[in-house]
Amino acid sequence: MTTFLKGMRVKHLTRPEWGLGQLLEDESSQDIRVFFVNRGIVHLQYSARDKLCQVTGDQAISIPLDHIMLPPGDSSRPVLNLSEAKEDFLKRFPGGFSGKRLMDTERTFKEELMRIGSTLLGRQVLQSYIDAGDFQMVFDNASQFLSHQHNILPSPYEKMAFRDGIRNLPDSKRFAVALVDYLHGHGDLEPRFETLARVLADMGADKWPVITNFRFFLHPKTDVFIKPLNLQHASELCQFEINYKPQINWLTYHSTTVFYQYLSESIADLKPRDMVDVQSFIWCIDPTYS
Repeated sequence: MTTFLKGMRVKHLTRPEWGLGQLLEDESSQDIRVFFVNRGIVHLQYSARDKLCQVTGDQAISIPLDHIMLPPGDSSRPVLNLSEAKEDFLKRFPGGFSGKRLMDTERTFKEELMRIGSTLLGRQVLQSYIDAGDFQMVFDNASQFLSHQHNILPSPYEKMAFRDGIRNLPDSKRFAVALVDYLHGHGDLEPRFETLARVLADMGADKWPVITNFRFFLHPKTDVFIKPLNLQHASELCQFEINYKPQINWLTYHSTTVFYQYLSESIADLKPRDMVDVQSFIWCIDPTYS
């Protein structure tokens, strides 16, 4: 007889709609506590243990189970049902990602920001300033991009902190070199991300909507945007751990990227074009969305 131990992946034989599950603790003589991908935390009586079967190998692979966010205390509230979320999304936005309402309210201005970002922050443009030693122009272009009327994502306070923050540096070279490497450098992104994060901290402008804004619009196929409260609401609904901390850090950024990728795959039938569409979906499943 299988002994069910903490971390073991399982399925419920009569509740296949719950999806893959993971034991949250070793089984006891009273009950078995399991987190199911499509249901959340379930307490099963010991007598119902024969309804569980262990899952191993490729069938046990699960991104959401690798990133479970367990609520404080003993909660058994259901996780977000993505099928219901997609239905709600289509009710709010008839036609989905290509529908007129989404294009008017979410997509068109972001496509304009992609175009503006490519113009102001493209590789050749910024590198030409670096080569000429005109580091202030790199900052000016970055500030212009963040302050553009279409760019409503950083708050006015965050935009002002960035604009004024250059005064806290001896000169603009350090920011310029860090930004260009972050946007267009080669090799692992982590050290380039952390270098720019340190520069922004010295500027007093180290906010998530600032550092994620640049790559999100320049590399929309792969990169993510972090608007803290909105993102936290969505990840809590999905009970997906993004390791959020208000201070800019690589773990939160990487975990959020995995969350975006997970959602992108989960809503593939809606045909999201890029992470910009995924971000619109995240806004929609946030209970504070209106």
